[in-house]
Amino acid sequence: MTPLDLIDDPDTKGKMYAPFSLGWYGALQYHFRPNLFSTIMFSEMRFLPKQEMADMTYKYGLYATANVFWNPTPRVQFGAEVNLGKRQNNDGQHRWARRACLMAQFSF
Repeated sequence: MTPLDLIDDPDTKGKMYAPFSLGWYGALQYHFRPNLFSTIMFSEMRFLPKQEMADMTYKYGLYATANVFWNPTPRVQFGAEVNLGKRQNNDGQHRWARRACLMAQFSF
């Protein structure tokens, strides 16, 4: 909701710059059987501008997910996933988002 790709440069009036941001993720996948597997993943993204930003500006976000997929036949797949995310602002306000998903797929 805020434009963070380019922001005002505090060192040069009338200029903009692309602020530094840092993100990473890690994931593990385990195959219980050839047709049944599960994945877990965690990630973080941080917004790191040169100057202090307004209180309502995005500071960092966290995201985690876990899923399981089952292929009972080569053409049919079922899956389930749970997602959890957090947004933290500069002023300390934060919110969590939670989501659960189910999937059934038939390939022609």
